[in-house]
Amino acid sequence: MKNIEVIQEKLSTWWNIIVSLVPNIVLLIVFIIVFSFLSKYLIRIITKILYRIFPENANKNTPLLLAKFAKYILYALGIYIALEIMHLGSFMVKFIGSLGIAGVIAGVALKDVVSGIFAGAAVNFEKTFQIGDLVTISNIKGTVEDISMLTTKLRTENGETVYVPNQLIFNTPFFNHSKKS
Repeated sequence: MKNIEVIQEKLSTWWNIIVSLVPNIVLLIVFIIVFSFLSKYLIRIITKILYRIFPENANKNTPLLLAKFAKYILYALGIYIALEIMHLGSFMVKFIGSLGIAGVIAGVALKDVVSGIFAGAAVNFEKTFQIGDLVTISNIKGTVEDISMLTTKLRTENGETVYVPNQLIFNTPFFNHSKKS
């Protein structure tokens, strides 16, 4: 009989906690709905502003890259506010802080991927070549068809498609035959 009373007391405590959280849950749902609509419009506005700031970029990678970065920052802010509404902000700060060692391990493991992403950003910002330019990268000669965050797509004279890692472009000399100084 005593076990049943303990179970009933625990269930009653849990129920009281759930009932006390209902206003926060409703507020959280309303916040998520409003934030979803506002973030879509805000990202569109940021993208339009970035296209005006970088109009000369032929392949439009720079504004898109910055817009994605802004989007992730906006979502991180929304998640933080949502967690604060649920009074989980301090718990999440402690939890994220405890992931420091895991972050170091992941950083070492993902060093090449992150290096490739930064190299891709550098290739996009430098504008050393554009889509349609004839380039030679590490003894591969071809016309640039696409420049993404991790690779640059070349079409060789034989019609083959070659994906060159941007990290290679960033670390080795290359020739742009379309730009004559």
